[in-house]
Amino acid sequence: MKKTLFSILLITFVSIGTYGQLTRNVGTSVTNRAGNELIPITHLRLKTIDKSLSEEDINLQKKKYLFYSYNEAAVDDYDTKAFVRYNIFDDEMEFVKDESIYYLAKEIGRKIRFINTNSIYKVFEFKGDLHFFKVHVEGENSLIAKQKVRYIEEKVAKSGYDRARPENYKRLNDEIYFAIGNKKLVKLSKKSKKEFFKSFGEKSSEIQKYVKKNKLGRKNIEDLKKIVTYYNTL
Repeated sequence: MKKTLFSILLITFVSIGTYGQLTRNVGTSVTNRAGNELIPITHLRLKTIDKSLSEEDINLQKKKYLFYSYNEAAVDDYDTKAFVRYNIFDDEMEFVKDESIYYLAKEIGRKIRFINTNSIYKVFEFKGDLHFFKVHVEGENSLIAKQKVRYIEEKVAKSGYDRARPENYKRLNDEIYFAIGNKKLVKLSKKSKKEFFKSFGEKSSEIQKYVKKNKLGRKNIEDLKKIVTYYNTL
């Protein structure tokens, strides 16, 4: 028998009143779409939702996400599709089922592919925790990116010379990693050429020659894709 889809999920409880607010905020409800209905739930965790969010608060919360609307996605190798959105700030994949918001459980190797963009996210272990990374090159060794959003606290003007600043969420530049054997993650240096090539270990000299011959850059993601793709052929 095929293993259970999404074996462990974390649930966020949404009351009927809150769900009404949810559907207004995210647009068309995805609760009754077939893919979401078929997702089984085994483990639940209750979490309350703030019902008092103003429209301004909601617009602020949207900045946490890669995209705020739910998009069709394939998870692992299952036939069932879900409608998912990625909360970058909390590093959670969210979807709606039975009038509740769920967090997709993080398991090493779990893969989410968004159908409309064909972009892939995968769970890797990093510094003792599990995180979602965007996959640029998938193979024996992968090129992946950690997407980040930073919270900026509100600043109150203390004098007429100070400028007040509202609280905000700011999308940061992606951090690019080379996943050796898809287990050991090495951050690719943009500043140090020596450290960059050192990331490729005993094959660093071949990578250096390849980069020089093809006039590739260390900061361009398309060039990095070519470098890691070439590395996987060595």
